[in-house]
Amino acid sequence: MRSLTALILLFCAACAGGDPPKPAPHRAGTVTVTVRRGETPPPLRLTVGTVLQVTAEPSPRQPWTPLTSTDALILDCVSRSGPQGTITATCTAKRPGRATIATITAPFPGDPRGPAQFRWARHVEVVRPA
Repeated sequence: MRSLTALILLFCAACAGGDPPKPAPHRAGTVTVTVRRGETPPPLRLTVGTVLQVTAEPSPRQPWTPLTSTDALILDCVSRSGPQGTITATCTAKRPGRATIATITAPFPGDPRGPAQFRWARHVEVVRPA
């Protein structure tokens, strides 16, 4: 019985050692994403020249702040406030590198112990066209 168990474990170990995960595909053209409370989105890989359209879900009591980029030389973003506390942003992938885009909901007005603020961030890698 022990040899059968050892054989099964050896077989499982061989199967689990497959190819490493493939990197996210490069996205080009126009890419659209939505900001949602409590979401932790996966990293995104864009090609230089790609336009990233970002829209936040409504948040009338705690509006989203303008979207920012940690490196505007890599991913440059222009953000606009919209109705019901939403924001829309257009980001352009300028050159290869990594940047993080982020927004946060405003503090609850009039009550410092009101609902928690929500932060949304997405890591972006910009690569050269293939």
